[in-house]
Amino acid sequence: MPSESKSSQDETPMNDATLSIGAVSKATGIPSETLRTWERRYGFPSPQRTSSGHRKYTEQTVDHLRLVSKALDQGHKPADVLPQSEDALKSLLGTTHIPRTQQPHSASGISEVTPLVAPGTLQDTVDSWLELILELDADALQRELKQHWFRLGPMMFIEKLVAPLLNAIGNAWYEGTIAVIHERFASNQLRTFLSHQWMPLSQRSNGPTALCTTLPGEFHAIGLHLIAIVAAISGYQVLFLGCDNSPEKIITSAQSSDANIIMISISGAADAVQVKHHLQDLQQRASAINTPLLTGGQGAPNEMNNITAIQSLQSLQHWLINHKASADSSRQA
Repeated sequence: MPSESKSSQDETPMNDATLSIGAVSKATGIPSETLRTWERRYGFPSPQRTSSGHRKYTEQTVDHLRLVSKALDQGHKPADVLPQSEDALKSLLGTTHIPRTQQPHSASGISEVTPLVAPGTLQDTVDSWLELILELDADALQRELKQHWFRLGPMMFIEKLVAPLLNAIGNAWYEGTIAVIHERFASNQLRTFLSHQWMPLSQRSNGPTALCTTLPGEFHAIGLHLIAIVAAISGYQVLFLGCDNSPEKIITSAQSSDANIIMISISGAADAVQVKHHLQDLQQRASAINTPLLTGGQGAPNEMNNITAIQSLQSLQHWLINHKASADSSRQA
């Protein structure tokens, strides 16, 4: 005899479950991978399955997920709200419906009013991306990166998702839960995605030129792409010189391109003594062309004469915007 406590979703006839996971994602603004993660961890949403194994959801599930999403936006944790019934969520939220302006457009899945994203939701996203990296699923990872890039905006995307993902990869590497192939896969996928974001912005810009590079022996390129994004969204043209460049090559490239600034990414793995040696050489050469030098990253020294040390990507954005405004005023004077 079936239990009377069986959920209404389990009792729903299959022909009422007509929405694919992609359709639910568009209707709620919740990424497909996050829905799969919630299903594995919390048992909700619990879809029907077609004979071929595809997930199918009901309209009621969409309504339920919208309540979940609103609760997360208000700071509640996924583990607390996902097991709750619709009535319990409505009571928690103190409302019987979600205002129309907070529901996603049916076509784009992008909210008219972009909500703050709860920390728990962001951690779920990072965890789901790490699973995709372990599965070497490039297509799904690129879709997830693109969706969250447009949902959060560049700076929040970088600070709230990419940085924690890099930390998670580093921790997993240290713990031995990922292999070299996974680390290289993640690096390649991130470099591909990030470059596809800043390149079009740079090409459309007629602003100052920012040369992005690393010092000799530095092969960590992700940080370089991150500063390129910040420069591009701040209205700069990006000259991406790449990794492992000598001070002589950096200055020669800056001269030939009339670069307005030189930005150097320095990872925590860099040799501190060599970094200072190369920066001193670079500073002496840069003084002849009067081009500002900026450094950033975990391995960047805090105090060096005539070199600006940037502590965060937000600080970099503020510096670049002020520098560009000053340059624009000088040209108009």
